[in-house]
Amino acid sequence: MMSCQDVAEHADAWLDHEVSSWRALRIRLHLLMCDGCARVMAQLRLARAAPALVARAEAARPATAADLARIERILVLAAEPAAVDEAGARPYPPDPG
Repeated sequence: MMSCQDVAEHADAWLDHEVSSWRALRIRLHLLMCDGCARVMAQLRLARAAPALVARAEAARPATAADLARIERILVLAAEPAAVDEAGARPYPPDPG
């Protein structure tokens, strides 16, 4: 089985479909067995897709000041230590009045 470092070294090539089918299979097997690498790979996929998703969303409807304020509240909440309600769920930031 490949090591986590091997997977990290080939992650970009794997996401670009630039590895051999044998290496792709070995990476996929590692990802099925290693939760940490699977999370990192999912984050890498999201980071690569984010610019296109933002461009598509902006083309559909430009962000308003309220949208940007809501995003900023979410980011601030995400940076704070996890606050949870009585049910153990993290509260969603309320929209300002």
